[in-house]
Amino acid sequence: KWLIDHFCSKMLYKRALLILAKYVSSFENGLKTRSAFDAKLVYKYADIFLLHHPDKMVDILLKLKSGRLDPKVLIPAFMVYVERLTKLRNMPFEFKRNLRKGTVSMPFQESKSPRRRMSNMAMSQAKSILSENQAIRYYKALIRQNAVVDKSVHNFYVYLCVAEPGNSHLIEYLALSSEKPKFEYLSAISQCRARGKVRII
Repeated sequence: KWLIDHFCSKMLYKRALLILAKYVSSFENGLKTRSAFDAKLVYKYADIFLLHHPDKMVDILLKLKSGRLDPKVLIPAFMVYVERLTKLRNMPFEFKRNLRKGTVSMPFQESKSPRRRMSNMAMSQAKSILSENQAIRYYKALIRQNAVVDKSVHNFYVYLCVAEPGNSHLIEYLALSSEKPKFEYLSAISQCRARGKVRII
């Protein structure tokens, strides 16, 4: 824990994430049998790692056996990530194009110099976030494994699917939930109506 704290305080998030990955692997590979898995360690740093290395953080989460974590507790961390993803996606096309060149200004911090280049870390963070919606990736995997029974998690996944551009994730989920929906139907209808997707549900 103190190593993760140390690296995070130095903004060395990749190194901190490697420590967490080794910790998780030691349990999943049966190397640690005398001590209990500390889920609070994952909960504490989830939002930080989802902002800086979301794909790698979800890789780690998906390696954990069912029951190690409560997916509901991770919702606030994923909400922070989704808000950042939404901001990036709403940036002008020119920003996304220049992101590849490294000639864009910091999108989340005010600067007196509009031409200030993005730092390498911020650029890497932005590219990683834009690659794929990792919240959908994580919760979709759990739902497919029937590892989620909590209605609030299903409601959150519906929210993610409705907010996501396109309809493929939502249609796929509805097909899986056709027999006995595990989400609040009226709430889903309201969200779809607000985004013009009411015919789908």
